[in-house]
Amino acid sequence: MSSKVRLMILYQGRPTTTIAVGDPLTFKLESQDGYSHISDIFATNVVARDPYSGRSVQLIDRYG
Repeated sequence: MSSKVRLMILYQGRPTTTIAVGDPLTFKLESQDGYSHISDIFATNVVARDPYSGRSVQLIDRYG
């Protein structure tokens, strides 16, 4: 697939860049070329990392 996608992180339905441990988040991938690729896009190996301590937590493994 050769499509540009944008990752949006939503908190309470609104885009955010500031989150805290325990916040319920929604991750949304949007196609930038105007097409719907809902069955073609999925996430694997998603990791959250603290930029200050460098600690990380795996959110989604390699199987999705």
